[in-house]
Amino acid sequence: MVAIQLKDVPIQFQPFIEAALIGEEIVITHSGKPIIKWVAIEQPKPRRQPGSAKQFNIQLADDFDEPLADFAEYMA
Repeated sequence: MVAIQLKDVPIQFQPFIEAALIGEEIVITHSGKPIIKWVAIEQPKPRRQPGSAKQFNIQLADDFDEPLADFAEYMA
């Protein structure tokens, strides 16, 4: 595999790189046939941290686990 820094990519490729970064597939053709496909590499999502929502004042209603009246006919 060959890896190059973004700063070393020729300026004329920048619009194609930007398109790939937002999810577009860039296909390079030769004699009308696709030969290369550029796609952005998915970055791993950061792991969730326990307690990261402490700053939010989340309160549940006292009856949050009671059956909803709308579903009474289904629960009979």
